[in-house]
Amino acid sequence: MPVSPVMRRLLRIRELQEDESRSRLENALQELRRLESSLAVASEQEKRGRRLIADSARSSDLLERLAGLEQERSAIHAKAFLVEKIATSELHAAARRAEYLATRIELRQVRTLIEKLLLADRRDEARRNQNNLDEWFRSRR
Repeated sequence: MPVSPVMRRLLRIRELQEDESRSRLENALQELRRLESSLAVASEQEKRGRRLIADSARSSDLLERLAGLEQERSAIHAKAFLVEKIATSELHAAARRAEYLATRIELRQVRTLIEKLLLADRRDEARRNQNNLDEWFRSRR
């Protein structure tokens, strides 16, 4: 029995679902990397603010000290926000990864089923060919 159009359609649907799921996973991972990069920038900004505070202490420049304090404060605030967003993004990425793996499993199941059907078709064809040969030899006698 050849592979039915329904099975071929199911395979195509599963392939599309896997592609879509992979795309969602890649987007979630890109968002996570973007947030982690922003966290690194905020950490660097905090360090620059601290250096500015230290430099202003040596030079007694009040404006530099205030700028440094404000830069450090805003960086700390940004880091706290980003840490929460990263945690949420990690959960989102983990959910997308699980979804992707599930769609891959479904796709492989359909492929395995189709391969089994094709193998059974080949066996049936070989059996029919052998029966035909046997009949031909019997009819020659």
